[in-house]
Amino acid sequence: MKRLKTVTGFILVILVCLLILFVTFSKLYSDALFTTLKKSTDFTISNYENLNGNISVDLVVQDDPGWLREDFIKLEAKILLQEYKLFPRKDANEFKGIQIRFFTKSKPVREIALIKVSEQTAQKYDWHTMDVDKVQDNVDSYSYFLTATDPVELVRADYLSWLNEDYTISMRVLLAEVDDSETQRQIDNYKGSDLAASRGWTNAFLDQHFVVVKVMYECEFDHTKTSMDDGILVGYVYLTRDPQSSIWTIVDRTSPSETT
Repeated sequence: MKRLKTVTGFILVILVCLLILFVTFSKLYSDALFTTLKKSTDFTISNYENLNGNISVDLVVQDDPGWLREDFIKLEAKILLQEYKLFPRKDANEFKGIQIRFFTKSKPVREIALIKVSEQTAQKYDWHTMDVDKVQDNVDSYSYFLTATDPVELVRADYLSWLNEDYTISMRVLLAEVDDSETQRQIDNYKGSDLAASRGWTNAFLDQHFVVVKVMYECEFDHTKTSMDDGILVGYVYLTRDPQSSIWTIVDRTSPSETT
């Protein structure tokens, strides 16, 4: 009986060691894919997960208007998908697919794009030679939330991106439009100011590349997680446009107020 217990104990030790080796190997293998993807991108990977073969990658985009362009986002996704496709599999069921999300670096953090590709789709195409403008047609799910060449759509997407926050229960944009009178009022305020000078805003730049967008939205927040007001609110968002790329960037906004 004593010898049987010794043998049983020995077998249990071996099984535990094998389990540890398996978990360690799986983690190292998962980390190897992370390392491969990290080396292939110029962006920062803020989050990486492998949940039973479902890969999720979150990337942070630099605060440069050119990097926010949709064609650049597609190009980066194309590179990552090619690396994912070529990564060696242990078996045919190793991976089930990959989700790639792009986020802004500046706060409030906004989701720029979401791309989902199944394992079958990933293996179907040569992502390296694919034209950038064909990417959205060949993935399983594609969403680009940041229409940065249109200030109104940029503001609308910015507020809808709050749905990604855990404190947001609901968010609905009721109105978003350029407010001409408020735009001119703010341009007059900025002209000749120290703030405009510090930001390199000349009078000519303000006249051509500055707008104010009025936004009305209805939202509900979880007040155990945030103290922000909810309800039907109105705010004004200030934007400037890059003269070279025509990309709009949010530079400031007013505190929201209740509608009257």
